[in-house]
Formats: sequence, C-alpha cells, structure tokens
Amino acid sequence: RHLTLTTSVPAKIRVEVDLTGEGLWVTHQSFEVTPGKPVKHPFPAAFQARWVRFVADRNCAVTTTLRYQ
Repeated sequence: RHLTLTTSVPAKIRVEVDLTGEGLWVTHQSFEVTPGKPVKHPFPAAFQARWVRFVADRNCAVTTTLRYQ
C-alpha cells in the first residue's frame, strides 16, 4: 500500500505476486520511488495473491506497508 525509500538515491521497485502459492512469480506493477516521497498504491478490490514481494533494482533500504482487509 505504501512504499518508502530510506536511502538517498531513487530506485525502481517491482511488486511481484505469486498467484497460486506454487512459486510462479509475476510482475504486478513497478514504481519509481524517490527518497522522502512515499508512493501510495491501492490494490484493486478483487486483487488476490498467495504471496507478495518487493524487488529493488539497486541495493537500498525500502519500507513497505500493506493493509489486509
């Protein structure tokens, strides 16, 4: 739901999902994240996945906050 970068260099963060829980990861969406500017991403109402992971294009520190309802 929120992506926050805690390093001083921008990064591209890819949101990947495993829809079935069988290890078949697909890209949901990618975001350019700038330090000090959190990115908000509401997942679609019908969104479903067994696992979600966040992959950065560089070595950096990223905080993600998800709200499951």
